[in-house]
Amino acid sequence: MKYRKLPVIIDAMQYTGTKESVNELKEFMPDDKYYFHHATGFPVIKTLEGDHNVSINDYVIKGVAGEFYPCKPEIFEKTYVSADCNDMKICPMSFFTSLDTFENCKLYECSWWMNYGGGGCAITAIADNLYSFGGIRE
Repeated sequence: MKYRKLPVIIDAMQYTGTKESVNELKEFMPDDKYYFHHATGFPVIKTLEGDHNVSINDYVIKGVAGEFYPCKPEIFEKTYVSADCNDMKICPMSFFTSLDTFENCKLYECSWWMNYGGGGCAITAIADNLYSFGGIRE
């Protein structure tokens, strides 16, 4: 059986190994959820499945239950998109003055494109060629 991941918003940060990144990690996670490995100096996250090492460029994710875990950048970039519309290359929300219908546009794992015509904008999203979401605003 196939399953689709629920559209949820998570908090995450990318660990780059810089002093700024270390400080961001310290602010992002409670002290009892991580430590720095004595030999490598890299962060190690304490999870229910055991300790997980964080490597340079890994993302550290705060899950929906408040748990923390590392994620490789290749997986993160295939699984998540920014929930901040300003980070999108093309954002349908920026074309509307009222965002009530499209405030959660980033929750859909899909490609967006704009069609202009007749005083309104039509937005269509398709994921895996199976799922579509559309709306018209004037």
